[in-house]
Amino acid sequence: MRAGLPARYRVWPFDADEPVRVAEVPAGGLVLVEGVSCLAMAVTRQVGTWWDLSIWLDAPFASRRARIERRDPPSVQEQWRTHWWPSEQRYFANERPDLRADLVVRG
Repeated sequence: MRAGLPARYRVWPFDADEPVRVAEVPAGGLVLVEGVSCLAMAVTRQVGTWWDLSIWLDAPFASRRARIERRDPPSVQEQWRTHWWPSEQRYFANERPDLRADLVVRG
């Protein structure tokens, strides 16, 4: 994209076991990439630092939990409890992505 070419990414919904399709992003303009592990060290080792600015959005556990409970069905909430929360907590503790972000917004 920095060379003015389009890019592609795999669309992987949180409730799917694998990517469901490939999407193309046209060249030019602003691109926002979101995801809890966007700043993961494994990602930056593999593809480098490919962004101009990284922003870490930090919300209290209770607020995040309440959003999940309002948004997701019980089956997905079970995945949060058994898989995603423990995985995120290990990632936060081991990699401290908030310390590597250019800007941190706490809410």
